[in-house]
Amino acid sequence: MMTNVLIIEDDPMVAELNRTFVESIPNMNVIESFRNVEEGKKYFRQKNADLLLLDVYMPGESGIHFLSWLRQQGNDIPVILITAADDIETIKNVIRYGALDYLIKPFTLQRFQLAIEKYLAFSQTI
Repeated sequence: MMTNVLIIEDDPMVAELNRTFVESIPNMNVIESFRNVEEGKKYFRQKNADLLLLDVYMPGESGIHFLSWLRQQGNDIPVILITAADDIETIKNVIRYGALDYLIKPFTLQRFQLAIEKYLAFSQTI
């Protein structure tokens, strides 16, 4: 079964790297990539995905606020947050809103792979 991944990342180069890595994993496909939270909200009002890769710091609304909004909508999509922030408050918020994992930039491909493997293990339990 194909896993459909959505990326919300304002940096096009980072988004493309994430896409390339995700699509190198068997049965994983990036269905959309958005540059801001507003586009993500429009998408999730009509559709869903299996996994969301979400940047924290973006112009306008932050990824943390978007994650909070998703949860308020009753959407429990697994989320891997990607952030330059390693401050305790950000990490607490990520955990509070039920993110599956978070990656602190710059991260290695191996760390990215671990996050995806965590998702795959999680998805087998639901």
